[in-house]
Amino acid sequence: MSDPPYGKDMCNYCMKVFGRDNLRTCAQCRFVRYCSRGCQRAAWSAHKKSCKTTKDLREVTKSDRDVHIANEKLSKWMNTWRMSLTSWSLWALSPNASEKDKLATHCFVLHLDNRPDAPSPAQLFRLREVAVLSRSRVHDLFIEHDVSQHHIDDFLTDLRGENTVQAKELDDIDRMIMDGVPHAFQASVEAGNITGHKQYLPFIAYSMARAKAEASPDAQDDS
Repeated sequence: MSDPPYGKDMCNYCMKVFGRDNLRTCAQCRFVRYCSRGCQRAAWSAHKKSCKTTKDLREVTKSDRDVHIANEKLSKWMNTWRMSLTSWSLWALSPNASEKDKLATHCFVLHLDNRPDAPSPAQLFRLREVAVLSRSRVHDLFIEHDVSQHHIDDFLTDLRGENTVQAKELDDIDRMIMDGVPHAFQASVEAGNITGHKQYLPFIAYSMARAKAEASPDAQDDS
């Protein structure tokens, strides 16, 4: 079985795997990669805020070795989990169905703990908590943790508008998918299973079918 794609092997816009040698690195942040100028231009409206933040962080880490090491470690973990994170985050955002633009009004927030002597890049951190928080709550957390005003301002002006997933009505299986994300995602991170999201929907479908079968009158004893 071939290894899952690493974040640096994929275009950050179309998400297709090309191999890092065939991708263009963003000259500003040096973090994301694109397969073509077309994808880079199409991604710019969503990427420009994080691009500047990442560039600024790189400047800070040049003079602080501890911050540099921590940033490199987090970047490696994020690149390892990038494909999986896309799926987990969209499933977790499902409860905000009453919002017109869910990704504009809420954030997928991870609380990570450092894992010393990690057995693999996918296990560099432990996932303590998964939460979907309103942007106002994330703003409050930034203040509580003394995030610089410059970065707070970047966050507040990052209005994504139509570059988001639109709301839809939740049915029973949508709700079950959403409710199961924290436990399933934490288990995947703990095991370093970056393909765990591929087994998640089949598991939910099986669980739903089993629950319906157990609730069926035909499944009840006649006694």
